[in-house]
Order: sequence, then C-alpha cells, then structure tokens
Amino acid sequence: MKRELRILIVLLVLDILGIGGFWFGYTMMGTKETERTQLQGELIEEKQKTAQSGSLQKTLKQAEKEHGALAQYFYDAREESQIRFVSQIENLGTSTSGALVETKSFELIGGGSPRFHSEIAFSGTWSEAYHFLRLIETFPARVIINRFSASGSTNGTDEERWSGSVSIDVVSLKKI
Repeated sequence: MKRELRILIVLLVLDILGIGGFWFGYTMMGTKETERTQLQGELIEEKQKTAQSGSLQKTLKQAEKEHGALAQYFYDAREESQIRFVSQIENLGTSTSGALVETKSFELIGGGSPRFHSEIAFSGTWSEAYHFLRLIETFPARVIINRFSASGSTNGTDEERWSGSVSIDVVSLKKI
C-alpha cells in the first residue's frame, strides 16, 4: 500500500505539473493572440496610411499642375513682371486686334489691396477698338476696367477712325 500511495502521490504531482503546463500554455496562447490582433490592427492602419499617402501625392501633383497653370495669370511687383504685363496689353492691340495701343501711365499701388493701375490709349477702326476692349475684358488676369472712352473722327478718308483711352486696374497680384 505504501507503494501505491507513492505512485498516487507521484501521479498527483505529475497531474499538477501537467495542469500547470496547460495553464501556462493557454495563457501564453492568449497573450500571443492579443499581440496578433494588435499587430493586425496596426497593419490595417499602415495600409490606410499608405493609401492616404498615395492619394495625397496624387492630389499634390494635381495641385502643382494647377498652380503652374494659374501662376501665369498672377503678377508680382517686380519690374520684369510689370514689363511683361505692359507688353501683353500692348500686344492685345497691335498684333491681335489691329488697334494701335500705347501705355500712357503705369504704376504699382500698394496698400491693403495692391494693384497695377494703367492708362492706355488706343486708336483704330471701330471694330479694332471694340475687339481690343473685348480682349481686355477677357484678359486672364483679374482686370478691372475703371473707364473706357472712345471718339470717332474722319480724316478725309471713307473709314472712320476711333481713338480713346482705357483706365484699368490689375488686382491679381502675388503678395508683396
């Protein structure tokens, strides 16, 4: 009976060790499962961030293209930009509409809303003068026509010549 009692005690100790091992394995599996779930959540977040990053890169590229396209309609206060604007306005007359266009005054006005102010004289037939006015109205920069005046005269020819002036403000300036 002593021998049976020893065997029983040994088996009891082995059972307790086995149960302890199972319990340890079960808790380790639960911990690993929790880590796996957490890592899967992090992977999903990283995939979402990657998708957002790709979307933002596409949006940034599109914005850069649009910025490049829109930048040509804005002028800054530098002298080169002012010369470029004056030449573009004068080219609206001579090369496009046929009217003779001359810039009488041009100045940069600072302050709360900086702008270029210009007085422009023109001469030509009525269709040339009208075409020049329409081109100024559709000029891609933000142009405000303050005054437009024209008068017609005949200088001994059959065709009536018109001359006049336009006062404009260009308000599509970059920050000074």
